[in-house]
Amino acid sequence: MGGLRRARPGAAGDAGRGLRIAEQNCARCHVVQPAGGTGWTDAPPFLQIAQDPKITRAWMRDFVAKLHMHMLNTERTPAEADALTAYLLSLRRKP
Repeated sequence: MGGLRRARPGAAGDAGRGLRIAEQNCARCHVVQPAGGTGWTDAPPFLQIAQDPKITRAWMRDFVAKLHMHMLNTERTPAEADALTAYLLSLRRKP
């Protein structure tokens, strides 16, 4: 998997699985990989979301598990939410 970064040690969830889920379900609006081109909506790229210091693991896990904005079928199981969160936070640059 090309540019996939590994989740940081101790991170809950499987970042590789999260990337696959994101590519299948989120890429219609978001750019899910750092070098993934541009999205066709104004939804923020995952890299931008990951850099927001206000976003915690708990907040992100809760957010991706619920319907949001104009997304169809965004309800995720707890395991899917953990995986998506692990992938998204694996993009976070270390200070």
